[in-house]
Amino acid sequence: MSISFRQLPHCQGGRLHRPLFSFDPSLFGDPSLVLANCLGNGSIILYAGSVHGIVEGYKLSMYTNNLADPARNPSFGEIVVGSVGEFTSSLLHNSTPDSVNTLPSIFYCKILDSSRRRNTVLYSSAKTWLESIFTPDIQSRLSLNIAGDDKVYDLRLDVFGEKVHFRQGNNCTSTFVTDSWIVYKDDINKIREIVKRYIHFYSHLELISPHHPGEIDIELNELTRKGGHFVPSKLCILDEDHIRIPASNTKKYGVTLRNRSRVKLYPYLFSFDPMDLTISESLSLLFHYS
Repeated sequence: MSISFRQLPHCQGGRLHRPLFSFDPSLFGDPSLVLANCLGNGSIILYAGSVHGIVEGYKLSMYTNNLADPARNPSFGEIVVGSVGEFTSSLLHNSTPDSVNTLPSIFYCKILDSSRRRNTVLYSSAKTWLESIFTPDIQSRLSLNIAGDDKVYDLRLDVFGEKVHFRQGNNCTSTFVTDSWIVYKDDINKIREIVKRYIHFYSHLELISPHHPGEIDIELNELTRKGGHFVPSKLCILDEDHIRIPASNTKKYGVTLRNRSRVKLYPYLFSFDPMDLTISESLSLLFHYS
């Protein structure tokens, strides 16, 4: 693969500060903490941008490292997102300019207030019960609204006896209920965890690229073997942002990405499974970058 411009990957991860061979869970890194850097000219750079869902005006909390344990890694202040680029953003310290000099050269940030993002709407006919699970402070932290009726909602929680059934109202998927989405009414932690996973899943699924689609082309092709390798034989046509592929144990498919822009791409193919709200790297398709 020949690339005419230089790309700079960032060394980050959930175990960035974890001692070698240590299995202490309190030393695991929190993936929601993003690296920030105070430059010599007084500017502060956050290594996340529009493609990661960062929006101008977001309020962030600051931490000295990326440990997940708040007792070992308490917040030491707040900062606000200024201008937002594709992969990086500038931060504005909400105090005097001189206070920037007191910040560490390297620190980490987490979104504290994402009020500009569209809130996730929950509904339950047992509204009082739902509000006891998701109190006003939790609603604010997770950007949640609780609907007063069942006309418009993202996630519905129906209480039947001692069990809670979850039903999606999102237009991206058909409405369904599965066994993994049925939990006991008194299992508050699991109910909250499902809602958090739902928010995480759709916040990534519904991200829209800031780039004009004419600059970056993605094709899905049915493949045939020619010689010792596979080549495209049939283009799968996009129909209203969807491509339907018949299930088959014999057919193979490949993705071709053509980058005519100056955007520095790190191409990955991810599989979004709405049945269990998981996002995983897909290894079932052949990927070609040009």
